[in-house]
Amino acid sequence: GYAILGFVSPESAERAMRQNGQRLPNRKVALRLAPCSSVSGRKPLASYQLCVGNLAPQLSDAELYNGFRSFSDIVLGARVPVDHSGRNRGFGFIRLSDDDAAGPLAVKAHGFQLSGRAITVRQCLQADATAGNRTLFVSNLEPGTREDWLRKLLGVFGDLEFVEQGGHGGVFARVGFSEAEGALAAASLLQGRVQSSGRQLRFRWAKPLSTDSQRLQAFSQRFATPKVVEHTDDMGRELAKSLLPQPSISERQFQGEDANQETSQSSFPEGPAAKSQRIG
Repeated sequence: GYAILGFVSPESAERAMRQNGQRLPNRKVALRLAPCSSVSGRKPLASYQLCVGNLAPQLSDAELYNGFRSFSDIVLGARVPVDHSGRNRGFGFIRLSDDDAAGPLAVKAHGFQLSGRAITVRQCLQADATAGNRTLFVSNLEPGTREDWLRKLLGVFGDLEFVEQGGHGGVFARVGFSEAEGALAAASLLQGRVQSSGRQLRFRWAKPLSTDSQRLQAFSQRFATPKVVEHTDDMGRELAKSLLPQPSISERQFQGEDANQETSQSSFPEGPAAKSQRIG
């Protein structure tokens, strides 16, 4: 549970905040304090600009807020959804005073160590006034993608109400979440992630089927293919690891260059004989 405390002055509230993390007398519970006006409270999800993944299980709103305040003073609040046991669900959201600063801050904070974990930071999928906030349209799936694979992948973020696939080989799907927080986290953290065939996952908010029919047909024709890729049961779990940070494009290129150098160095013996082999 939680409580809202009122203080007679900002100074007394500031002194109370210094007790954050201290254990309550004769109890094993630690205090988790945060300013109500800027940190906690349930602001509309559309007001959050960043989504953060790979959070430590006990991380709170206040701890996420304080971590991001160390990067910038434009951070207004943090929101960490929890499950029925009180543990957070591995992701959270950050609210900023400047929308334009979301991109640079996401790059700056990505991979930052928070409570012993390297966090993933992505910009939130923008809201669509013509669509809902609990149903996603997922496209560019590999042909042959099974429903159970999708459920394993997206179920990491919350309970699913339905998964409806379409197109030849099931290359797109409409996925309904029971809660908007899970849908937003899945779309934001998985957007553009590469599958085993090299295809990048694409997410957007799903509109009512009556307005989506032409788009669904276009996707079906575009990705029509007789090839079917068999997925193993482990593929969903592997792709679900996308809550973890991934190297940037430049880092991947750098790692690739290192690997090529190691290969070329290990392919030839050292000494004059090696030089003759390289020339010949």
